[in-house]
Amino acid sequence: MSIPSKIVSADINFKDPSSKQYKPILDEVINLVAKETNKPKEEIEKLFDKIYTKAKSNPGIAFPLRSSVFQLIDLLPPDKIPIEISLDEIDKVYNYIRIYIQMFRRIRDIFSGKIIRPVVIFVPNPLLDENSSFNSVTTGSASPNGDLIFNVNFIKKLVYIAELELKYKIIKIKSKIFESNGGKIQDKYVYVAFLIIHELFHLVQSDVEYLDKRAIQYICKNKEKYKATKNIPKTNCENNPLTLQIANQIQNIVADYFNNYNICRLGLPALPIGLFSNEINLEHMTYEQAYDV
Repeated sequence: MSIPSKIVSADINFKDPSSKQYKPILDEVINLVAKETNKPKEEIEKLFDKIYTKAKSNPGIAFPLRSSVFQLIDLLPPDKIPIEISLDEIDKVYNYIRIYIQMFRRIRDIFSGKIIRPVVIFVPNPLLDENSSFNSVTTGSASPNGDLIFNVNFIKKLVYIAELELKYKIIKIKSKIFESNGGKIQDKYVYVAFLIIHELFHLVQSDVEYLDKRAIQYICKNKEKYKATKNIPKTNCENNPLTLQIANQIQNIVADYFNNYNICRLGLPALPIGLFSNEINLEHMTYEQAYDV
C-alpha cells in the first residue's frame, strides 16, 4: 500500500504524555467511574495502578498511560458516559472522509476490479438477526464485500476521551478536515474519523484476501524459521488450516500497525489504544520484514 494523499507531517513519534500532563484526565475518569459504579474512589485508584503496571510491562502497548485510562472508561455502562452522539453526525463524518480523501472516493476489489460500495452498519442493532456476527463487533470491522460495522458504545467512549484530551491539550489535530483547521468535522469526532479511515484502509487494500495470501506465501517459504510453523508439512502448506490461521493473525496485526501509522501521517492524533509503532511501518520495513517481527 502506498502512503495516502493529503500528508500533513511525517514527524511522528508515539509516546505517552507525562503523568503530570495526564493527571487531570485520570482524576476526572476515576471520579466518574467511582460515582457511576458506586465503588470507593480508592478502589478505582488501586485498579488503575494494577492496569497501568501491567500495561507498562507490555512492549506491544504504545501508550501505557492513555490506554490504561481508556480501560477504566470501559468499566462505565454506555448510558453513564457523559456525552451525547448523533449517528447522523457520524454519517456526515463518514461521507466527508469519503469525499475529501481521494483514495476512498471509488474503492475497487484488488482481484476482481469490481467497485466496492461500502455500507455503514451501527451495532448493537435490534433489526439484525440475533445470531448476526455484526452484533458481536465491539469496536469496528470491515468485511470483504464492503460492510463497515461500528459499535456505537465504542464510538461514545472514543468521543469522550477525545473531548478530555482536547480539553487538556494532550493531542493536536493537524488534518484540515476538522473545524479547528477550517474543515467540516467537529474536533470531538477526531477518533471516530480515525476509526472510519482505519476500516476504509482495510477495504482499499483488500486485506482479508490479498494480504492473507501474501502472508501465507511468506510463511510457507520460511516456515522452518518459526517454532509455530516448522512442523507444517511442505505438501499443501498453503491450504493447511494452521497456516491459514497463523497468516490471518499475523496479517491483521501488521496491517493494523501500517494503517495506523499512515492515518497519523494524514494529521490525525493516535488513538489511546491500538497498534502503533515508530518502527513497524512502511517507512521502515516491508510487510515481510514486519511478519518476522
